[in-house]
Amino acid sequence: MNEKIKFTEEEINALKQMQDKFNSLVLQMGQANIELLAINERKQTIEKLTADLNDAFFKLRAEENEFSAKLTEKYGKGMFDPTTGEFTPVKEPVQNVDNTK
Repeated sequence: MNEKIKFTEEEINALKQMQDKFNSLVLQMGQANIELLAINERKQTIEKLTADLNDAFFKLRAEENEFSAKLTEKYGKGMFDPTTGEFTPVKEPVQNVDNTK
């Protein structure tokens, strides 16, 4: 039969300290991973919000371009002053057509 060997108090304490450090590290790793999960969830939420806002932006820009085209068709080219509500048409330069050719 094998004879049992007893560790010294110093060795036992060293092993307990290492085990305590491992337990602490495992706990910290778990906490870090939980925080990372929360951050990734928040990131996904922000990415979806950004995509939705981008869609709304491009839709509004298309609506603005369409409305602007309708106004240009109705009033011609010009400048609009939103503070006064006045539209100043821009006169198109008259092109001379040379019919002598």
